[in-house]
Amino acid sequence: MEEKRRLRRRVNQNLGRAYCWATCVETGEPCVESSEPGSNLPYCRRHRVEGDGAVRVIDHPTNKGIGKICVARFDLPKGYKMVYWGKRVRWRGCKGQDRAMSFLQNGGVIDPYDCEGQQLQYMACPGPGERSNTKCTDVCFGKTYDEKLIGREFETIEPVKKDHQLTQWYGSKDWFEARDIPRTNVGTDEYPAPQKKKRKTQKASKQSQDEGDKSGEADNLKEIDVNTAIELDVKKTMLQTVPGKDPPLTQSGPKLAPYESFAD
Repeated sequence: MEEKRRLRRRVNQNLGRAYCWATCVETGEPCVESSEPGSNLPYCRRHRVEGDGAVRVIDHPTNKGIGKICVARFDLPKGYKMVYWGKRVRWRGCKGQDRAMSFLQNGGVIDPYDCEGQQLQYMACPGPGERSNTKCTDVCFGKTYDEKLIGREFETIEPVKKDHQLTQWYGSKDWFEARDIPRTNVGTDEYPAPQKKKRKTQKASKQSQDEGDKSGEADNLKEIDVNTAIELDVKKTMLQTVPGKDPPLTQSGPKLAPYESFAD
């Protein structure tokens, strides 16, 4: 008996893995097709090949060094789920090393190289004045030694407006320094990236005033670096990559490390 299609409670997206997670580009509504039979990924064949209609990949309009970027086609809510998917391979000899994503422990890495329809590999790293608006979770698709396409869940951690970039923290500034690539802000007027937030914190400072007056409080602005918190979260499950001999020409795509043990 075919499973009934249901939507998530707070996000306009199919619930579970039986139906495709993608959004149809024609309607802006969740796909009504079942996930591709025999596949580990929660996508129908069309959206696995074409990509999620909620996202589009374009060349960065002003900085060729950044390469491609990932942009929201529609307004995306907080918690919108996507999958970073590819082939399961060993880290050593991985064709797309700089875009490889860690998988299950002892299960090698997810290599998106030459995978048509894989959009998340083009998410840019936020610059010094920007912050991430997506994160990877511990949810994986496929088994440790799976021979089919595998994946790892990503989700937005805040609402992302139409034409705004989806950004992902790569894990450490060392990645850029090792490849002699300057880490720059990636947002533009046409395709903005989320800016770092500044939050007011109150520091009590009692001061004597005229008789009868109450003690006052002075507000101090304290910059809160959201990317630092995301980096700490990433380091719980990932290690820093060891760059190859030939550094890439662009900075597009996740630069997160695999686990210490790899697939055979």
